Amino acid sequence: MRKEILERFRDDVLGLMSARPPTVQSAAESIVIFAGKPDLALASTVRDSLPQSTLLLYLYSGPSDKSLISAFQSKHGLTLFSSLSPEEFPHEKAGILVSLWPDKRVSVKVDGSLEKAYEQTIAKINEAVGSAVSNARQSSSGGLIYLRSSLGNLRSVFSSGRKMLKNQDPSIPAVICCGGPSFAEAIPFIKEYSGKIAVFSMARTCSTLISSDVIPDVIIHVDPFYDISWCEKASEKNCILAATLSVFPSLAEKFHDIIWFYGDSSAMNSYVRNQAPGLLNEIFLSKTVTVSAIDMAVKAGFKKIILTGSDLCLAANGSSHVDASSTSGTVYLFPVDAVDGGKVFTSREFDVLRKAIEAYVEDVLPKDVEIYNGGSSGALIKNIPNIAIDKFLLANARSDKKLFIETCQRESQMPFSIEQISDDLKKLVAHNALIISAAESLCRAAGGGNQKRITQCQDIFNRLLGKESALTQKKDLGYFTADIGAFVDDIMNFLPELRFIDLEDPLTKLILFTKRRLLTNDLYCDILSDIENDQCASLKSCAPRIFTAFRNFALRFISAKNPRLAEYISTLSPEKGLFDSTFSLQSLPNIVRFKGEAHPLFSYSVFEHEEKAREFASSLAEKYSFDPQKNSLIFPAPGNYLNIVETAKKYPLADIMIVERWPELLSQLISSAMFFHLLPEKTVVACASPEFDDLAGLAASTIKCWKDAGRRVIIVGSPETSRLGEVVRLTESLNEL
Repeated sequence: MRKEILERFRDDVLGLMSARPPTVQSAAESIVIFAGKPDLALASTVRDSLPQSTLLLYLYSGPSDKSLISAFQSKHGLTLFSSLSPEEFPHEKAGILVSLWPDKRVSVKVDGSLEKAYEQTIAKINEAVGSAVSNARQSSSGGLIYLRSSLGNLRSVFSSGRKMLKNQDPSIPAVICCGGPSFAEAIPFIKEYSGKIAVFSMARTCSTLISSDVIPDVIIHVDPFYDISWCEKASEKNCILAATLSVFPSLAEKFHDIIWFYGDSSAMNSYVRNQAPGLLNEIFLSKTVTVSAIDMAVKAGFKKIILTGSDLCLAANGSSHVDASSTSGTVYLFPVDAVDGGKVFTSREFDVLRKAIEAYVEDVLPKDVEIYNGGSSGALIKNIPNIAIDKFLLANARSDKKLFIETCQRESQMPFSIEQISDDLKKLVAHNALIISAAESLCRAAGGGNQKRITQCQDIFNRLLGKESALTQKKDLGYFTADIGAFVDDIMNFLPELRFIDLEDPLTKLILFTKRRLLTNDLYCDILSDIENDQCASLKSCAPRIFTAFRNFALRFISAKNPRLAEYISTLSPEKGLFDSTFSLQSLPNIVRFKGEAHPLFSYSVFEHEEKAREFASSLAEKYSFDPQKNSLIFPAPGNYLNIVETAKKYPLADIMIVERWPELLSQLISSAMFFHLLPEKTVVACASPEFDDLAGLAASTIKCWKDAGRRVIIVGSPETSRLGEVVRLTESLNEL
């Protein structure tokens, strides 16, 4: 029933999207989720208070009321309804809505009469919306990582042939080794029965298994994470890697035997399907690699599966994984049912993973497959019975395992079309450069007011645009440009200035067009470098993937107010610096530390990172009496740039100056994460490092300008860096100014 209800809601959303008025500007659209009474007048009042371009999801108390929906929809558009009843899954519907329209601004509002009665439901809706927004932004930039990683793996995929894991005896059980603390307790039993079970390992657990003299039958990895230190022992033992097309290429080169699956890049999946049908295996991808491991075991022919280490909670000693890592002390924890009948504390991340496993078991797992949870003290996973792993193995591990890798050999060569795509992309890059140059000339002519010059530039610009279609309509090229176009759309739709400018003004359109084309062409160049040389250093390095496009966008942004600093940062190597950072795909890093130091500047989980940054932005009004109409903000040595991003989102008109103490860190960030597009165009970036110091120059003149305009200047200390001695001294210098 749940699946049918959610699929019907998804279809309603898609139908609404296709029927929206063509005059609606995508940049101005937003989503409002309102919880209120099942009252037609109230629903109409809420709808009428919103712009035409805003989509309203009206969640009403009580059971489903079709009469309310039909009466309302006869005279209103861009509106959806659902009951707040748990049987209607309102929080999941909210998540689906935001996922389908990911580039929209979202707000959740509640009628005061429902706040107490539906407090928990509203909390779940807020959580679902936050997760959907975070996932959408991550998958947007992450899509480029998936695309580039897939390109780096193409040669290996086309030369290795299709391989599949096969289990000849359905009575043999599969043990899936996850990273939770209970995995350590299971190792002696896994070792004892290793000849009679199939051992499926994750990246986090393979080293522990090998150190315990247990060689995994297969290691499953699905993410393009760049930390591949775990694979050294596995490659030495000639372990089999089961990997998606989008894993980090320098990981794949370590293994001789690889079972390849389709990955997270839909464009590259389509390309391989078209060029070599049947070359890659299908696998179910979800929020957690555990689901993919279960799916692989099922497809290999296993009928009995047990999870170990899938605790999805904190152990009694505070650790969250077998390697003793744990969530930080500030992460939000809450109790959930435990396998032993009591309660355990879990985090939002773990809860998302748990629900992903539950959804797979409920909706996908074949009925003839038995699955068990062997954890002794973890969170309860619905529809998966708990059993001690030693008892499970004693009862089921009775025969010697009979596994083999089935290989379908292929010719060891790349498809010819990849070379043609490279040539076509080169031509498109060159033509785009001409269009950009013409657009910039037209902008200058428009600013000069010479009508004859404007006409000449317009003619050149129009002729170049007319010739472009012959290049963009190449069939195979679309596989590589589709993801880039989607990413650029997301970037452009989140530019803060779109809220305050006339989008119909010809000069404004031209400026936005140029900004879009510059980013697009730089991304084409990044992709072209991958196609032309999949042996290049950036693909073989364990550093975060470098994006010239991200870097150039940030440098252009900085250069608008501080060209000298932009030029200096351009000379710094993005792969060499003072800091080690941990990125979640291409979002800003949630862990940053000075090289060689044990204690990081900051260390958050992904959800916690965003939550803390939003709290930081919300605290400015109370802590500093901040008023964006009257005050200006200075962020000295911020370290955690997400704090500034969230501040800019909350106050899009704010006057902001960043005074960087570590330009090396900024150089690293702008090369691996896209975030400057979220800051107001008037943001000033200055620097006060031993190598480059314009504190007495640009920083001082900016402060003077603000003061002359009667604005109060507020120096905002970063929670992560403000206590460092060098930052304290920088703050004192700013106070003197």
